Amino acid sequence: MGIDGAYHIINNPATGEVFFCSEEGLIINKSGKWTAINKSNFSNLPSNRVSFAKRDAKNRIWIGTYGGTVMIDENNQLTNFENSNTILKGKCITSMDEDEEGNLFFSLYEFDRKEKGKVNNNEGIAIRHADGTFQQFTTENSGMPFNHSNCVLYDRFEKVLWISTDRAGLVRYDLKGNWENYHNQNSAIPTSYISTMAFDNKGNLYLASRQGLVKIERK
Repeated sequence: MGIDGAYHIINNPATGEVFFCSEEGLIINKSGKWTAINKSNFSNLPSNRVSFAKRDAKNRIWIGTYGGTVMIDENNQLTNFENSNTILKGKCITSMDEDEEGNLFFSLYEFDRKEKGKVNNNEGIAIRHADGTFQQFTTENSGMPFNHSNCVLYDRFEKVLWISTDRAGLVRYDLKGNWENYHNQNSAIPTSYISTMAFDNKGNLYLASRQGLVKIERK
């Protein structure tokens, strides 16, 4: 099966699925079987241009498109957040992680920017709490050093959130109001641009940067 314009390839080990986020929608491979989620089978999907997708622990698929964010629940019902008053309206989620309590963490991209030349847009990160309420963190209300985040990772060892940015390096948020920022001016991280991150099974953190791969070893 050919896939044009793939933005991300995301492995979902819990379900054995591989998600291909593409210009043709979300393409899913499981055990050699291919399925697609696009406007032909979900007419209320805001766009076929899918940037990111991931399942949560409740088997819901969260999809970030360049026309808005949606969630498809376990009953195959789609919620389009462009029709909501939540902070996800006008945003495309670009990464997601989840803690043990079912809280979801998102990095955000504002796809319909009102000021086209503006650098620090209304993005930051969002938390969807287990009770369904949303909270957004930006430079205006938190210790976020820059609003454009690329990736969020929940650290199950330390119970904190790691955030990568494309201008301000790495951010550590302890989920209790305390923020730390590491970049090429105050740490051994060689650049302030970090595109994505991943943990290994020992809890070591790997950063993909413009200056190569960075490993932060857990002590």
